[in-house]
Amino acid sequence: PLERFRVVAQYFKDRGYTIVELGKDIPSLEIADYDFRDKTSIHEACDIISGCRLFIGVDSALANLAMTELHIDRGEGKLKGIRSIRDKSYLDRKVLILFGSQEPKRILIDRPIYQSFVGIQADLGCKSCLVWSEQPRQVDCFRHDVRNLCMEKITPEMVIEKALELLGESP
Repeated sequence: PLERFRVVAQYFKDRGYTIVELGKDIPSLEIADYDFRDKTSIHEACDIISGCRLFIGVDSALANLAMTELHIDRGEGKLKGIRSIRDKSYLDRKVLILFGSQEPKRILIDRPIYQSFVGIQADLGCKSCLVWSEQPRQVDCFRHDVRNLCMEKITPEMVIEKALELLGESP
């Protein structure tokens, strides 16, 4: 939920980090230093992400971009190629992905090269339970008690703790 992202963003802003918002058709945190929601092309989003020290986001296209090294041909303004970070271990960017029903192990492989990429997921014992609803791009929890219960159980404290661990910082 937005208010939880806001708590995490405020925590890092108070520590001197610059907060940047990216995404499409999402509400604003209202505390970001830079708001690029609905204002960037994929090429511009790649440039912004490549300059990040820490990326925190949900399992999404932007999260997958954060885990890749992107090469943009400026002459033509087209994406020249994407090379997965699996082939490069030198990047400093830390990536923390919040997973709902998708199993993090399908995206994040347990190898030393992946130490900069971490997934966080609530332990509900019901992973990979996607049940598609009538509405496109809408996922309903099979429990039907709370929409996206798995995301609701991820607390700001869990995210902050894991992000600090990734950055090698203490609270």
